[in-house]
This record gives sequence, C-alpha cells and structure tokens, in this order.
Amino acid sequence: MYNSLALIALVPLMGPEISTPTEPNRLRVEVAAVVQHVQPADNTPSSPTPPNPIAVPTKTNTAQLDNDPFSGTASHTVIGDELIVSGRVDVPKRNHIILAAPCNAVLMSLQTPQNNIETKITEGMFVKKGQLLGKFDDRTLQNQLQIDEGQLKVAIAAEEKLIEIKYAEQSVRVAATKLDILKKSNEQHANTISSMEILLAGQELLQAQANLELCQYTIQYERAEETNVKRQTIEATKTNIQIRQLISPIDGIVTKIEHAEGEYVREGEPVMEITQLDTLRAVCKIGVEYFSINQLEGKNVIVQVKKKNNNNPETFNGKIVFVNPQIVHASDEYEVYIEIKNQKIENNWKLQPGSRIIVKLKLYRSR
Repeated sequence: MYNSLALIALVPLMGPEISTPTEPNRLRVEVAAVVQHVQPADNTPSSPTPPNPIAVPTKTNTAQLDNDPFSGTASHTVIGDELIVSGRVDVPKRNHIILAAPCNAVLMSLQTPQNNIETKITEGMFVKKGQLLGKFDDRTLQNQLQIDEGQLKVAIAAEEKLIEIKYAEQSVRVAATKLDILKKSNEQHANTISSMEILLAGQELLQAQANLELCQYTIQYERAEETNVKRQTIEATKTNIQIRQLISPIDGIVTKIEHAEGEYVREGEPVMEITQLDTLRAVCKIGVEYFSINQLEGKNVIVQVKKKNNNNPETFNGKIVFVNPQIVHASDEYEVYIEIKNQKIENNWKLQPGSRIIVKLKLYRSR
C-alpha cells in the first residue's frame, strides 16, 4: 500500500505542467506534504501530522537552530529584553610582563623559596608580586660587598676613635699651663724668666692649638667623608646584586620561560613572561541593527562562561571599553572589546584565556 500511494503522489510531476520556472518548488513542497500523510505498510492507523513550517535563519532566530549559545554557532539571540552573543576571552597585551636580563651574566637559578624550601619555577606556576623567581651570577659582587662592609667598619671605628683629639687637647693644656707659669713667675720675681722663653712657650701653645684643629678637621671631615663614600659604595653594590634578581612585579602566572639555569644571557634578552589574569578581555561581534556605537561604548554587560562537568555557567561583570568603528560589511557587525574583572579561588582564576563565553546586553527596547 505504501508503494502505491507514493507512485500516485509522483504522477503529477511527470506532466508538462512543470515547465514554468516557479512550479518545481511548489510541487516539491506538495510532494513532501503527501509523503508525510502516507500510512505505514502494516496498515496501522495513524493520525495525520501537519507539516512543519520552514524556518528561515536570521540573526534573531538562530537560537532555534542552536540551543547551546556557548557553542558559538549562533550569531545573535534575543531572549526577552536581552541580546545574547558569543565570543572568546583573550589577554590584553598590557597584561603580559617580560622579565629581561639586566646585564650580560649567567642565569644561576630559577627557584623561589616556599616554606623554607627552594622550589623550581615552572610554566603555569602562580606567583605573587615581589616574589623572588631566580637570580643571575652575583658572586663577584657578593665578595666585593663583604670587602666594602669590612672597610666601612674600620672607617667607622677610626671616626669614633678620639684618642688623637685627646692627645692634641692635652698638648694644648700643657702648653697653656707652661706659659701661664712662666708669666706668673715674672710677675712675682721680675726678670726671672726671659722674654725669649715666654715667647717660645707662646709659640708652643699656638702650635698645640693648630694641631688640635687639624685633628678635629681630620676626624670630623676627612674620615667622615671616607665613611660616607664607603656607605655609598656598599649601596651601589647592593643595588647591582638586587637587579640580578628576578622579582615578580605583579600577581600572575608564569606563561613562558625562555632560558634554563646555567645559560649565559645577554643584557635585554627575555628570560620569563608573567601574565596577569585579574582583568581579561572578551571580543565579540554585535549587529548594527541592535545598537549604535555611542550606545555600546561604556555599556555594562553580563559575561557567562560554561565550565566542564558543570551545567551552571560562571557569571562575571564586564564593561565595553572599545568599539571598532569599522563595520564588518559582510555581516553588518561591530567588533566589540569587553573588559572583564576576573575572580579567583585560592590560587586559581575562574576565567581562563581562550574560554568561549556568551555576553548578555540589555536592549533599549524589546524586540
């Protein structure tokens, strides 16, 4: 019975009426409708099923073709007063920090102290701002630092040693006492002491006072200056040692290591890349019929990402920071850049670069 009905349905197609250009399409639809009403071969009664309407894909009904917006095949979906578009997450260039070699030196270590244990730095490791990640060869500088610090101690001791000044002060007191005695002797007994002796005693006092001033100048200025120079030398050496250390300038993840321990690295060569994931960027396209550029820029949006083995997507707050004014003419869409504040659980970021996301925007009117 099935074959006979199908043959009856095909009979009209064999006539001359199909010569008109618009006729074949209509006839094919009629054939499809007839076949849907055919009874099964076992003669089991069945109620007729009305034909399904043919959906024409447009930007506003692509949700009918794709129930999972995270798959990215849907262009635009309108649900209520929200426009939903798909996109991907990437990392802005400013979030990539390159640690370069500060000088020509051997990379001595790529290790960081954790719980009093030296841990090797590896790609994918989370690091914190100010954390030591490694260092270049600084053995010569460390030796020089020890020498400079020893010399500083000697200079400080000499600066604080006042025995020379004490001797000079004692000499002044002796010379002054001698001159005073000679003068009093002449006052008590005239012409007991010659004027020449009194003159020489006065000269001795002047010489002692000059020596005292010279000692004071030497201690207070020359040796103090020597001490200051030593301090400055030590600070310079410490700075040279410090710049040979690889210190993380941000909280982030080690995404690339360019050199291994023991390698000779030239000044300026990249050693390590650290990526900051606290603020990420999503890129998506939005049709021009929904928003103007002025309506999009600065607009707050909801960003959702679907995790594996989790049917409930993670939700983040985002903000449109840039709209490319050049329209993609093939689809009449703007390229939109969205800044997303990431969230962290312990040392793990919820949103990762490369994740496919959907973006929800409130429409100015329901469509």
